[in-house]
Amino acid sequence: MKRMIFCLLVLLLLMGCSKQDGNTISEEKLDKYASYYRAVLDCENFESASRYFDIYTEFHTNQDGSVIYYVYLDNAQIAMYDVEVIAVENMQAYQETDMMPTKGIFEDQKFSMIPYQYNVDAGYVKGFAISGDADAGNLQLNIMVVWKDVTRLNSFREFFEFNNLDAGAFGSHEGNDEVQIGEIIDSPIDEEGNLAD
Repeated sequence: MKRMIFCLLVLLLLMGCSKQDGNTISEEKLDKYASYYRAVLDCENFESASRYFDIYTEFHTNQDGSVIYYVYLDNAQIAMYDVEVIAVENMQAYQETDMMPTKGIFEDQKFSMIPYQYNVDAGYVKGFAISGDADAGNLQLNIMVVWKDVTRLNSFREFFEFNNLDAGAFGSHEGNDEVQIGEIIDSPIDEEGNLAD
């Protein structure tokens, strides 16, 4: 009887350990998200364009004053591997319960942008977009784009800032139609979430 109880305890312990290992990956991704979020908050110099790829935004204001936005990355000029993006709204302080739009951080598949090489199934995309919504009429987006070179040993970061009130200065678009998250609005994004040619 004692052996059976001992075996049961060992079995329960092993099951608990294997379950914890499954959660470790998700904790690693959450830690990366939190560190990227803090990197955006700590940054003091933001750009409005990159020489390595095109980045632009669309802002759509709903009748209730809320804003739906899209951030597009496209037209890589260099090979960019394992691209990751995070957008922080209005430099809002980090909160575990309020997630900001990301790409490449939580997905299992990595995304790479290499000029003239597109194979979505293999993770090579021409470009992609992230989107979100905000209650505020005046919306400032602070964005960090991270990628690696071909060796995947060297990592690069660029920080950008866009504001829906200055949309014209940043090549963005502000509409007045009522839109919903996930709805395609004359967007260059295809059904798979990649920028169309």
